[in-house]
Amino acid sequence: MARFPLIAVLMAAVGLLATVAGAEEPPNLENLVGIPVMAGLVEDLDQRIIFDKPEGRIIHVVLKGDVSSQAALGFYQEALYQLGWELLQDQASPGLTFNRDQEYLNVSVMQVEPLELMFDLKPTS
Repeated sequence: MARFPLIAVLMAAVGLLATVAGAEEPPNLENLVGIPVMAGLVEDLDQRIIFDKPEGRIIHVVLKGDVSSQAALGFYQEALYQLGWELLQDQASPGLTFNRDQEYLNVSVMQVEPLELMFDLKPTS
């Protein structure tokens, strides 16, 4: 009789692990490896520009969505800090500028409603 509660507990634990394992990470910007896409934003693939040169990468990406510019900039200020980007310039509007590994990343608001958020990555040299 003591086996039934133990089996029920084990089955519940397996179900919980399956749920946690199936939880999806937020998507990342494809060419800006590791940079998450904020919930409510999607990349405008028609505006993507990528150059890979010996001096470094040049990448232009635009995200669009129905979120506030303040929320988006706050999200990216925190997320990029956690990913090792150093904030060089803090402007509530028009954007943020970061540095990491010989690259600058500028995140700026192109349009407020609906939000268009531009990411420009370029080498520091």
